Amino acid sequence: MASPSRLAHASRALLAEPSRRPGLSLAVTAALAVGAWLGLYHGARGRPAWLFAGTVLLGGAVLAVTRWLVGAYTRREERVQQLAAVGRFAAQMAHDLKNPLAVLKGSAQYLREEVSRGNGPAEHGEFLDLMLQELERMRRVVDNYQRLGRVEPTPSPCDLSDLARGVMALQGFAGGENTRVALRLAEGLPPCALDRDLVEGALKNLVRNAFEAMPEGGALTVSTRRAGVTEPEGVVLAVQDTGTGMDPGTLERALESFYTTRPEGSGLGLAFVRRVVEAHGGELTLTSRPGEGTLVELRFPL
Repeated sequence: MASPSRLAHASRALLAEPSRRPGLSLAVTAALAVGAWLGLYHGARGRPAWLFAGTVLLGGAVLAVTRWLVGAYTRREERVQQLAAVGRFAAQMAHDLKNPLAVLKGSAQYLREEVSRGNGPAEHGEFLDLMLQELERMRRVVDNYQRLGRVEPTPSPCDLSDLARGVMALQGFAGGENTRVALRLAEGLPPCALDRDLVEGALKNLVRNAFEAMPEGGALTVSTRRAGVTEPEGVVLAVQDTGTGMDPGTLERALESFYTTRPEGSGLGLAFVRRVVEAHGGELTLTSRPGEGTLVELRFPL
């Protein structure tokens, strides 16, 4: 028979993730309600008024919890459907634009080579350079849309600390001389099932966002840990910066697809990260304050 502490831990885990396991969460709620009513029945023996009042209160609490669980599940399903629709739209748009962009870029490169050989007016060379730069920028945007549309994990056992260490070996030098990078990677983490390429891409997005939020320099910390006792079981990857941070309005919309505060941004970075995490059955937590920086935590289940 399971011990009370193990049952309590299981109850916290299930109720903490109602949107992922609604049936189990409702079953736990029902079991807790039955246990509470039996305790109330024995405690109020000989006091029918107490039993009636307690039953009414308990029924109201169960109804409120059930509505919350169903609402959480419904909101998650709506978000999953929205992300799926965004993914299909992004994939189709990337497919439709990629070939014309390749033709335009090839034509501009050919004209640039002709001008460099003296077969055209040299004064037009700078316009061709500008065209090539903008075409390359458009190619990167299309690649982002295509990537957003292809979040289909192929998981295999992976050590999250090793993954983060490999990414930061290359990304850690991209922040400039005034940016300090610290790694706090836990050793001996239990392996979890991850698509290494997708999670590496998500981490690169977060690191790039952090560097862009610290144009004058600052501190970037990348850490891993096992989820705490009060958290659902899993491992956590965190990226924290000391940059400009976000005001409440920006924070509320930061995870929306296509929302960005940068003129050159596509609004797909954090949306891609969230989609990667949720495709693995995990969740993303975002905390930020203006002038104090931003903390992004990705929790992956074991």
